[in-house]
Amino acid sequence: MATSHAASAQDSGTPVEELKEQAEAASAATEQLILPIPLSNPTLGTGLAVAIVRIYEPENAGKPWITGAGAMYTSNDDRAIAGFHSMALDQDRFRFSVLGGYASLPLRFYGVGADAGDRGLAINIQQDVLGGRVEGLARVGHNFYAGVRFRVQNVKTRIRTDPDEPSAIDIPPVELRSTIVSAGPSIILDRTDAPFNPRNGLLVEAHWMLGLPFLGSDFGHSAATASANLYRALNDRTGLAGRVSVCAAGREAPYYDLCNYGQSNDLRGYLNGQYRDRASWAAQVELRQHLWRRIGGVAFAGIGGIAPSLGRVGDTTLLPAGGVGLRYQLSKQYGINARVDLAFGKNSHAIYFAVGEAF
Repeated sequence: MATSHAASAQDSGTPVEELKEQAEAASAATEQLILPIPLSNPTLGTGLAVAIVRIYEPENAGKPWITGAGAMYTSNDDRAIAGFHSMALDQDRFRFSVLGGYASLPLRFYGVGADAGDRGLAINIQQDVLGGRVEGLARVGHNFYAGVRFRVQNVKTRIRTDPDEPSAIDIPPVELRSTIVSAGPSIILDRTDAPFNPRNGLLVEAHWMLGLPFLGSDFGHSAATASANLYRALNDRTGLAGRVSVCAAGREAPYYDLCNYGQSNDLRGYLNGQYRDRASWAAQVELRQHLWRRIGGVAFAGIGGIAPSLGRVGDTTLLPAGGVGLRYQLSKQYGINARVDLAFGKNSHAIYFAVGEAF
């Protein structure tokens, strides 16, 4: 699906008709959504998020801008509020994004490593996170962008498990109340045909963050992520999407900044954080089918694993996943879908409600 742009008004002979056509074109290029989003997944539980999102394309932008805010509450007593903005300038020569928010999350900590995840034993923790991220990119080649990402994150963790209950799972005291300040290079290769729901193209991203103790960070570790998404339309109604991703975290990384299997929907069907270590990888493929009017369906499958380091990824136990889902098109203008997915992982399953594709 091609990216939508505001159309220029044609010369219709009178100023009134020309202004009318310009107004209609501007309206067609703007989408404002107020979205009540049901939530159900193994990390958050069941609840509701409400988001207000405005998608628009100023003159000479070259790519839609997105501004939004949202709040969330779930049956697990998860609470969050956030705001974000992303934009392009000078015919998509420059890209800029900013996001920030606060979340209070009752979670379960299983420990670090594949064996800890397989045991399925955990302690209950309360994690309060306040932070934000800023990223600026410039086009340095054909569809290639490079820039800098900056992140600040303050995390307070309280262990909620009964202190008299014996447990071999522990979190170092220095990680219970800490701050991460990090920055590093970001690169993006964007050869997709649409910003929100591509049918053809390639999207590659890589980010390498370095802790900055001289700016107040409690940790000086590095953290890197990379991913590649490939999209291919088989016909007008059917398409394929594939994704591979990898993560690596330095040895000094706190428990909450390790590679969490299941983060960023890599892969669906796993509790985010049950399997965590200093390295992870995942590969998945999704078949996307238009069914009727605004309704579509998907089937997906994937596999991955975690490891103490990238050099030991080949020795990890494989963690497979798969499932099916339904789609409802919220915006014909930009191809934005609401989705519900039923996913199965290793000894686990989950239902996901969300807006936008998993990748």
